[in-house]
Amino acid sequence: MQQKRCTVPRPLQYDPAMPTRRRVTNGRLVAPDPTGGKRALVLCGGGITGLTYEIGALRALDDLLVGSSVNDFDIYVGTSAGSMIGALLVNGITPTEMALGLEGTNQMLRPPSRWGIYRPNIAEVAGRVAKLPRLTQEIVWELARHPGKLNPVDILGMLSPLIPSGVFSNTELVRFLERLLTREGFSNDFRDLQRELHIVACALDSGQRVVFSRFNARAHVPISLAAAASSAVPMLFRPVRIEDIDYVDGGIKGISAIDVAVDRGATLIVAINPIVPVDTRNLSPPEGMRGLVGDHLADMGMRGVYNQVFRGMLHDGLLDHIKLVRHNHPDVDILLIEPRPDDEKMFFHELMSYSARLMVLQHGYESVSNGLYDTWGYLRRILPKHGIHISRRNIERKPVSVPVASYRTPNLLQRLMRQTVFARRPFLSLVDDEDEAV
Repeated sequence: MQQKRCTVPRPLQYDPAMPTRRRVTNGRLVAPDPTGGKRALVLCGGGITGLTYEIGALRALDDLLVGSSVNDFDIYVGTSAGSMIGALLVNGITPTEMALGLEGTNQMLRPPSRWGIYRPNIAEVAGRVAKLPRLTQEIVWELARHPGKLNPVDILGMLSPLIPSGVFSNTELVRFLERLLTREGFSNDFRDLQRELHIVACALDSGQRVVFSRFNARAHVPISLAAAASSAVPMLFRPVRIEDIDYVDGGIKGISAIDVAVDRGATLIVAINPIVPVDTRNLSPPEGMRGLVGDHLADMGMRGVYNQVFRGMLHDGLLDHIKLVRHNHPDVDILLIEPRPDDEKMFFHELMSYSARLMVLQHGYESVSNGLYDTWGYLRRILPKHGIHISRRNIERKPVSVPVASYRTPNLLQRLMRQTVFARRPFLSLVDDEDEAV
């Protein structure tokens, strides 16, 4: 029986802009976009699950490209988890290296442990607890002044200064990125990068979207600090303070900043978004989860409700953003890569799940490989006109799908991943006539 393949939603289109220079990458000459514009990779937010999905998707995209790779785009725009991937890509780190880092065999890219990522915000909690005697005194005073008028909600409100700004500290993440990007051959400075990197965050006190890049007054901010600020999920992580301004997750202002790439002259934009709401009408959950899921998302309790609502709000915002950019820039091509609405493997994992990272990594690779294969006709009409040559020889050789059962057997999963996402990327320098034919 033929396996069902994942589709990539049909891209939208947008506007020509400034030319880019020819450049050499890893000894290869990469020609500029023939349209005179730039090629941009826009990486959306999505927590740890989104980060691992995007790495798998990038590895699949790499298999499609001929004579270039995902490290050869002109512009990288990252929001939340996407900012960290963008910072690595612009420094020449490949998706395969990132994947091996997640597995733990690439020591340089091995991320902090789950306890390092989720380190309790003890310092701030201790400082706030020190205020307890004064707050208790104030509450007693108010109760004495207004006997019988203060309800429990009022009292809880008066105790709110004891609650920290975030449950966890992101100190370890900042240290990890700083140690990595300050190694020889890498750069932690926007101004030293060969390609453009734009990191999106939200200024907490003003509620404004802020972009860190070399093209504004924030060019001196270290990339590691900007990425940590963009990834500071509100309430979960403490805001990142940079020059007396507190920043939180850039996804608050939209999980994708496609307009930033357009403003910098992009005529081709590849956007990778890991967050979509699920459509339960065609859902086939794994056998072990059927009893937990039930017939409706509400049967899962609050988790099912907030997960669907949260994903739906972010995804609707992304689609509205694309429509607006399309209206204003009808000549720019956009390829949007994201999970299918009936992709139960992506929906039933929390966005900040650490334990599911390898499963999501493999799934991102296999589902996007299948989607790229299915949209081959469209891709070979759009990408070559921007100087990006593609071949389906690599994605045809890969397994269509890894069985769900393998996820319960770590050794089997890793053995299968050695054939796919962990495999050394085959470099193709020639394109078949069939690949180039329109």
